[in-house]
Formats: sequence, C-alpha cells, structure tokens
Amino acid sequence: MNYKRYFLIVSFIFFFNAVSGQTHYFSNVVQAETAYNSNKFIKAVLLYREDFVNYPDSVKAIDVFHAARSWAAAGNADSAIVELKSAAIVYKFDKYGMLMADPVLRALHQRQEWDQIAKKVNQNREASYSPFQVELKMIRDNDQKYRLKADSIRKAEGANAADFIKVQKEMAFADSADLEKVKKYWIHKAGRLIPKLVNFIPACF
Repeated sequence: MNYKRYFLIVSFIFFFNAVSGQTHYFSNVVQAETAYNSNKFIKAVLLYREDFVNYPDSVKAIDVFHAARSWAAAGNADSAIVELKSAAIVYKFDKYGMLMADPVLRALHQRQEWDQIAKKVNQNREASYSPFQVELKMIRDNDQKYRLKADSIRKAEGANAADFIKVQKEMAFADSADLEKVKKYWIHKAGRLIPKLVNFIPACF
C-alpha cells in the first residue's frame, strides 16, 4: 500500500471538507443577517443554530451574540439569555460596549442573569488587553477618580472651597506623574498626542 499517496488523499479530503464547511457557515451567517434585517427573526435564529450544530469548530462569538439578538427581537427572552451566556462563557465574547448599548437587548437588563452576563463579558474584554493597554486603563481610571471627586465637591461646595482646591492640587500632581507614564506610548506633537505604536488601538477606552 502506498501510504504516502493515501496520506495525501486523506489530507486533501480533510482540507476540502474544512473549506467547504467554512463556506457553508459563512453563507448561513449572511443569510441570517439578511433575514434579521427583514424582520424574519425566527428564520435568522434557525440559520444560526444550523451553523452552530453542523460547524461547531467554526462558531464565532459575534455570531452567537447575533443569535441572541435574533431571539430577543423575536420576543423569546429565555433563549436570548441562553445564547448570551454561551457567547460570554463558552466563546469569550468581549464586546462589552456593544452588549450594553444594544437597544434590542435592553429589555433583558431586568433579568436576574443580566448582571452576571455583563460582568463576564467585561472580564473577557479586560483579559484581552495587552500589558500597555492595562497600564493605560489604570492611568485613565486614576485620572477619572480625581476629576469626578473634584466635580462632586465643586457642585456641593463651590469652586472656592478648601476641599476643591486641595483635590485640584492632588489632581495636578497625579497628572504630572501620569504624563511621564503615558510618554512611553505617546508623543506630544503640535498640541496633539500621537501614538508611538503604529498598531496601537486603545481598546480599553
């Protein structure tokens, strides 16, 4: 038996099936999106489910999220929650802003499972940060801490209050320290901050 030839044939079949599966998966996703945009929400759900069952290795978190949206639009909150849990826990969906801002999912915010789902998606988002994005997030959070505190005191006691002036000084000191940290990633040029890293995308902001 020519094992080399057999191996090549098997490899070709495997490759062909993989490519064919990807093609069918993508085709169904496109059809599901079209069905959703035509208000055929159940049809969209069925197309997504067909993909998830038949091509499990090709499933993407964003498609599971869209399946959840389709269920929600169809008025089936229970199934929408199930899909969102799957997207967050199994497929590591990390688009926290998208989740929270989606008007189709707004009715689900009252569900007891919602906070758990939102928390998990946010954890997935933070887990995807690179080290410098983590540091920039910490700088941003530190900056906001002082600014929010100062704004609260100004509204309650006025801009001439001793506490407000104290926080302003603390904020100026923190800004100076944070600026030195930020210089590792940004260049101050002509009044603008330019990223030193060409591919830098501040996903944490």
